[in-house]
Amino acid sequence: MYLALLKEILSIVNHENYLNGNNIVEKIQERIKKKDPSTYAEWEKKNFDINYKFSGDDYFGKKELTLLHLACLYNQENVVKALLAVEGIGVNLEDGSGKTPLYIALDKGHHKIVRALLKAGADPLLRGRCNKNLAEIFTKKAIGKAVDLGAHIFIIASCVAAIVVTYAYFFGVSLSVGAMAGIAVAAAVLTGLVAGGIIYEVLKPCDELKEAIAKKISKLSQNSAVDDSKPDCSREKILEQAYCYH
Repeated sequence: MYLALLKEILSIVNHENYLNGNNIVEKIQERIKKKDPSTYAEWEKKNFDINYKFSGDDYFGKKELTLLHLACLYNQENVVKALLAVEGIGVNLEDGSGKTPLYIALDKGHHKIVRALLKAGADPLLRGRCNKNLAEIFTKKAIGKAVDLGAHIFIIASCVAAIVVTYAYFFGVSLSVGAMAGIAVAAAVLTGLVAGGIIYEVLKPCDELKEAIAKKISKLSQNSAVDDSKPDCSREKILEQAYCYH
């Protein structure tokens, strides 16, 4: 099944009225059965598991994603909220590439979906297949883009310096000088260079994500204090591990 078809199906369902946890699966079933009977049959064999990974093709190859991953990817907010109300939904489940719904929504800049996922219990400190959490992944991506842009760093750094503070606030941590430079340049990479100046749009702070990270760290710290045999889960230790690049 092509991902474009799944995107079309979810887009149609997203605009239907009164979506909720009791009818969302049935509505998606009906559309898939009509558009792609073979995919419907495969899903039926799995008893229409809400966490079933649909195998789809796009321009980059085959991918395996659950309905929640797909809805987050394509910014289908109403579908996401209805799916999150379904019993047994895997809010922290990884797709075939090791990405959680929260990672996908954050990467795409779908802020309302990020908030809905966090409210439903998405773990911002969960380490994926690459053994990195969200803060580490996005900081490292920023540094990579900085390296790619290299020669232009001094030209554009002043235009995006304020964005560094935004990202530091977003993750609720203090970043190294190298990471800050990388983030600043990465923000500029997302911009369009036009006559007369630089137009840019970057991921804005999300209070819910910052609070979720703080709560998660606090919970881990409390658990560690109760049982001395557990690893050091202090805020300082966790942040030290999260931002250690080797």
